[in-house]
Amino acid sequence: MRTERLVTAVQELSLARDWDTVMRIVRIAARQLTGADGATFVLRDKDKLLY
Repeated sequence: MRTERLVTAVQELSLARDWDTVMRIVRIAARQLTGADGATFVLRDKDKLLY
């Protein structure tokens, strides 16, 4: 089940064309794969971190 979900996430990410879509896919997949109640997306841009 987890392998299938991970493959699905990778396939969805290959079609993503904007950051909002990428973040949505990663957030949902991470929560489903770990059973977490939430997820935080952190983007590093040189010396800055965006949460």
